[in-house]
Order: sequence, then C-alpha cells, then structure tokens
Amino acid sequence: MPGIDEQMNHDEAFTANFTASRALLVPGRPYENSVRLFSPYREIKEPNAEVWTALRELLVRQNGGRRRHSYS
Repeated sequence: MPGIDEQMNHDEAFTANFTASRALLVPGRPYENSVRLFSPYREIKEPNAEVWTALRELLVRQNGGRRRHSYS
C-alpha cells in the first residue's frame, strides 16, 4: 500500500465528509513482527517522523476550511 502522503495526492482522496487513516506499520514489516517488537505499547519505541508529518498534512488538507471528522 502506498504511504499516506502518496495516497492523499490522488484526485479522489477527499470525497467524503470524514477521513480515515491507518499508520500502524512501516512498509515491509509483518504485523506479527511489530507486535513482538512493540508490546506492551507503553511508549513510542520507533519514532516515525515521516508518517507523523504525513498525518499532520492529512489533517490540514482534509479539513479544507470545513469542519470534518478524522479517524486515525
């Protein structure tokens, strides 16, 4: 799956009155490996500034000056 930054550049990325995103895994890492690496989820163990930046931009762009719901 393309990254959030690439997905939100598609013409039809913002067609609903809400936005949903998932930023759980780095590309190429299986879910099971992430669970093993990051459990018990008490702190940030692998900061990912690139994804944080994309999520921040997603929130700004999805709003477009209107009040919309966002789910991440």
